[in-house]
Amino acid sequence: MSIPLREIEQHFRELQYYLRNGLASRVKLDLINQFFSNLGAQEFPQRYLSYFQEIYEDFLGLLEPENLQFRSTGFLADVGKLVEVMQQAGLNEVSDPDYQKYHDNLRYQQIATCCYTADQSGLELLTGIKTQYESGVDPPDVLSKILCASEFKGHKNIEVLEKISQNWQTDALGWSQKTVWIPLVEQETTQNFGKIVLATLQPLSVDVEQRRQAADMDLIFFNNHPLSVGDPVYDQALDAVGAAKMHLKIRKPGKIPKFRIMFGFPDKQYFYTGESFGLGMSLAVLAQMEKVLIQRSQHRIAQNAVITGGIDILGQVRGVSEESLPAKLEAFYYSPFESFVHPDVNAGIVEDIVKRFSGVSHSEHREESRFSTTVSTPSAPNLQTFELPNLPTADLPTILKHATVTQKRTISLREWSQAHIRKNQIMRYVAAILVVAGIGWGSWWFTQDLNPVSATIDHEYLYARNKSDKLLWTYKFPFELDLKLYNANREDRLLHVFDLDSDGANEVILGLREEDAEAAGLVYCFGPDGKLLWKLDPRKKFTCRDAIVNDHYYVKHIIPVCGKSQEDENYLIICFAHHLYFPYKIIKVNKTGQIIGEFNHCGQIQGMKYFPAEENYSEKLVFWGTNNQYNTAVLGSLDPDHIQGYSPGYRQKCDISDAITPTGMVYIKFPVPGDYQVSKSFIRSEVGSYVSNGDGSYLASVILSENAYLLYTFNQDLTLLNFDLSDSYYGLYKAYYGVDIYDQNEPEEVRNYFTALQYWNGTGWVSGSDLSE
Repeated sequence: MSIPLREIEQHFRELQYYLRNGLASRVKLDLINQFFSNLGAQEFPQRYLSYFQEIYEDFLGLLEPENLQFRSTGFLADVGKLVEVMQQAGLNEVSDPDYQKYHDNLRYQQIATCCYTADQSGLELLTGIKTQYESGVDPPDVLSKILCASEFKGHKNIEVLEKISQNWQTDALGWSQKTVWIPLVEQETTQNFGKIVLATLQPLSVDVEQRRQAADMDLIFFNNHPLSVGDPVYDQALDAVGAAKMHLKIRKPGKIPKFRIMFGFPDKQYFYTGESFGLGMSLAVLAQMEKVLIQRSQHRIAQNAVITGGIDILGQVRGVSEESLPAKLEAFYYSPFESFVHPDVNAGIVEDIVKRFSGVSHSEHREESRFSTTVSTPSAPNLQTFELPNLPTADLPTILKHATVTQKRTISLREWSQAHIRKNQIMRYVAAILVVAGIGWGSWWFTQDLNPVSATIDHEYLYARNKSDKLLWTYKFPFELDLKLYNANREDRLLHVFDLDSDGANEVILGLREEDAEAAGLVYCFGPDGKLLWKLDPRKKFTCRDAIVNDHYYVKHIIPVCGKSQEDENYLIICFAHHLYFPYKIIKVNKTGQIIGEFNHCGQIQGMKYFPAEENYSEKLVFWGTNNQYNTAVLGSLDPDHIQGYSPGYRQKCDISDAITPTGMVYIKFPVPGDYQVSKSFIRSEVGSYVSNGDGSYLASVILSENAYLLYTFNQDLTLLNFDLSDSYYGLYKAYYGVDIYDQNEPEEVRNYFTALQYWNGTGWVSGSDLSE
């Protein structure tokens, strides 16, 4: 049915008003999609090019991860088609430097959502990977089977899937004592677009500390919510704390201490309200109180659970708005989480919502996209597979006993006693008890597997486990660690279990990448028994123009390396990044923690890879990034036996004399865009990644300003094999000059310019390229 032009214009002006008057970003994206879906249904949508042009920049800026996650595959497909139609309608000349970033955000979320919902056809269509698994398989197996299949290792989309796997593990796996996932609902009533009800999921964190002085009452704070009398969120927090205290096991009833409690979501600009946070608050508060009081039994909360519901001071769970439940369940379904905890009083309406979902694709719940497009998009997953875990709960004790949501962990007597001794210098007699008990345990002890093969970080604790996944020992740091930085699946992971001293038992090595200057840059090495063998601190002070300057480095990469033969010792290669502007450095460390080689680089090092010696290639360490002196991308390699000296263009600090070029170093400087630049704002370039093509060659991506990429292929000896321009470069060039690059330049001329690499020969730069057939 055709909509009168006057009505379309009225709707568009209302849309512009909402976009500029304080609506949440997720709601704005929904309104834009709704308007252009209706517009796309009209005959000859190209007539409405002005609407596309006016909304393009606002729309593009909304394609941030927080606005795209937990949305249906149907909605994401609609948004993707809207981007395409805008381009087809003549917006190719619109130059937006962030286009590629936003396009990648959308594509990443489409693939991630297919993984979460086990949408096999959608995943195959988006990635080009033909998955080999049975339909109906649990979502985690969908991704793991792809990543474990050797035939996919060199696939161009495998890095995206690995990133999804890492984020999945970080957000939705494991247990926490301070974080619960809460559904947040945004509601807006509009004149022409109707009522919008959208839900998202955010981690609610709780920090608790015991009050030492003037402790006559609990103090409750929020990091992103104003306190006011009668405020429902504050009232919920009071009841949540009271309920947690009622279920806190205290030896002396009536002697419960007072606490200072801080609640908050990661986004401090997000104003949240409502009456459904109480149950999650109470669980996290209880777990934190047990931890602060160092109780033997401590609860932890599953990170794969989404929790909604209020709570009263007695621990009874209150119902939530039935109007918001469908949106919450939809967000939960399109997420990586597995359990939905809700009030028992809402169980009936939850079951009705699931029945309405079952057997119907999500695209049938919302108006189908009616854009004219020739590009295939993945179909929405069938919600017939939506099996909601039956987790209605009436009170706090019920959910505390539910093993899929909460876990009661008894900490070891050693850990418990050490914590108390550190806290108040009592219970020293526990050590004597342990010594006596140790005599009886001696024969048992020597038959145990005491060799660590894995290690994990849980806030301020380091845990080491053997091959049976049995906990061997823990180490407590005097500060909390950011869990995302130490994920075991990260390519640049900083936590390794490795036989550094070649004695048959593994050491645990950890480098810190924290923002805290007191912790950043430290490297720890623990023995198989948990004893700290050594701690490396590369930071130092030096005098510059009569001022004391501090080097504040943090650890960027750690690579354990086995000796080339039994006579050669194992060692570590560690890359340190500087917080400010001093050079990055690569050091070589032996088994005792001594630095036996140091290379200082003039600029950033984005990554590095170690290559052992092979039949046709020598051993080498390849690194890539940018050179600050020349503001250009660089790629280089070092002989691991000669990690020393400085990179070309190293600006001498006050205590450094002559720069020394390392023996056996290869160092390549890439051309700047020159006459082929795609922006007036070009400042510098860098090699952002260096990945295997799966055929023995490696692709180096040189990033220019505005997300234009130059693509160079090298062999393992850094001989140039091939060169190409990225699609984004072609598009930005045309947007900048109004013509295609090869309309006014010869292909051979462009190729010769960008392949004229500069090589450092120890005293200066020499030109050259080697494009093998």
